[in-house]
Amino acid sequence: MEENKEDVTNSITPEKPEVKKPVRARKPSVSKTTTVASEVKKTATRTRKPSVSKPVATASEVKTPTRARKPKVNEPTTVIPKNVEIPKEEVVVVEETDDELLESLMAELSAWDISSYNRFEAADFEKDDDNNYHIDFITACSNMRASNYHIVHANRHKCKMIAGKIIPAVATTTAMITGLVCIELYKLLLQLEKSQFLCANINLGTGTMRLFEPASPKGKEKEYDVIMMTEAVPVPDGFTCWDKVEINRGDLTVSEFVEIFPEAHHGCVVDALFFQEIQKDEEGNNIGKPIWLKRPFGEAQKKSNADNLNRKISEIYEETYRDLPPTRNYVLLSPSVKTAEGDDAIVPPVVLLFRELPKN
Repeated sequence: MEENKEDVTNSITPEKPEVKKPVRARKPSVSKTTTVASEVKKTATRTRKPSVSKPVATASEVKTPTRARKPKVNEPTTVIPKNVEIPKEEVVVVEETDDELLESLMAELSAWDISSYNRFEAADFEKDDDNNYHIDFITACSNMRASNYHIVHANRHKCKMIAGKIIPAVATTTAMITGLVCIELYKLLLQLEKSQFLCANINLGTGTMRLFEPASPKGKEKEYDVIMMTEAVPVPDGFTCWDKVEINRGDLTVSEFVEIFPEAHHGCVVDALFFQEIQKDEEGNNIGKPIWLKRPFGEAQKKSNADNLNRKISEIYEETYRDLPPTRNYVLLSPSVKTAEGDDAIVPPVVLLFRELPKN
């Protein structure tokens, strides 16, 4: 009987399962009704993700962050009651004169030991050698000056481009262009024909120079007047920057000028008259005060119109700007005009010759 019981016990007790490394962690099966404690322990161990070993710091190695504290001063702390007033020390400001300040600076500089410093030597400028720091020096100095005068800074590459063009331009290009311009100026003073004037194209890289007849200037076209909000037509059609309206009728008054202008320039009628020179106030702002308006507005403008109508234009100019020198015989005017049909017009600058120059 005891033998049979031992046999039954051996048959119920499961054999120790073979341990294999799982490929994937699985949950324990729910369908199993009989679970041995040793199997549960092993199954739970297998389902855990293998942890990465990290060094564990001991209590002595762990440091807690502390606040930055002011260093202690080895002096006794004095507590001052609230009702006690602390006398304020008077600060005496000693102003140095320019001479005293200069003497102190000179004394400070004279005491400086410069025996260990190297003397300056003249160096030839070379923009393509970065080891000489020429471009770096130019960039730093130019940007410091730009900061003083609120000018936009330039980067190193731009400074290198500008600095590289200065020396050859002064020595070669400027001299060549100046000579060619003076030759054309002589032609202008001699009043030669247009076909005898020349333009020049010089290429220093290839060592070539081409001379050719200048192209005609661009003619004036219709344009929109933003002030009058209408389209203005050029009179005469297609006039250029070289054209001008020359009126040689002596020292005219404003009323005389307004009266003869239609006869002098294609029937155009003057609506307003200004000096071409910009007028500025004491603060440097543009004023643009008119000489005369056909339709004045405001009491001040009506009074100015009445005062200027019978005054000579040269006299108004000298009162507004400055005295005209004896060698100058003209005043530049900028009238606002309309065509004979009533359309807004654009005209060339008006030159009023108010006197004859003495002949030598």
